[in-house]
Amino acid sequence: MSVPFVAVGTKAKIELNEREDYEAGDMVFKDPEMGRPVMNMTTTRDEGTDVRVYAPTATARGGA
Repeated sequence: MSVPFVAVGTKAKIELNEREDYEAGDMVFKDPEMGRPVMNMTTTRDEGTDVRVYAPTATARGGA
């Protein structure tokens, strides 16, 4: 997992937000410690807020 760079001395809060719906076979990013699917990561600083979204990966099957 990669997280945003925060310079030394910068007050910041980084939060992982769990996906709140069913995985239903989607290929999703999971929190390595908790094993739960992650919806997004929010970084809040005095200058503003950044959000990184982990969208599910689309998959398809070939028909015969």
